[in-house]
Amino acid sequence: MKEQIKISKISENEYLVGNNITSLMNPNTILVEAVGDQTDELALALKKVCEQLAAPVTGKINYLIDLNRCGKNSKKARATWIEMNSQERTSFVALYGLHPVAKVLATFIMGASGKKNFRFFNRREEALVWLTQMNGTINND
Repeated sequence: MKEQIKISKISENEYLVGNNITSLMNPNTILVEAVGDQTDELALALKKVCEQLAAPVTGKINYLIDLNRCGKNSKKARATWIEMNSQERTSFVALYGLHPVAKVLATFIMGASGKKNFRFFNRREEALVWLTQMNGTINND
C-alpha cells in the first residue's frame, strides 16, 4: 500500500510536505529542510512541490538542502534526487549539515547525475555564500 503524503501550504512560497519544509527563499533558490526518512512517495511529493515553486521562476533554479535532520533515503528517493539534479533548470545545489559518513553516500548519489554543480557544507551560511557566488557566474535567463 502506498504511503499518503500530506502536503500543506504554509504561505504563498512555503509548503509542508510530510515533515519536510520546502520554500522559495529568493527569486531562484528553493530551500528543502529534509526531516526524517525520505521514502519513495515523499521524494515524489517533494519533487512535485519543488516543480510548483519553480514554475513561475524565470531561468535556472538553485537548491539549498538542509540535511541536519534527514534520515535514510529509499532507493527510489535517491533516484528522484539524481533526476532533479540532472534537470536542465537545476543550476547549483548546496547541501549542508550532513554527517561525514552519510556525505560519502550523498556524494555518490549526486555524482551519479553526471553534473558537478553541487557542494557540501557544514553550515547554512557557508552554503548560502557559495550559492550567491556561483549565481553570479551564470546567466539566469
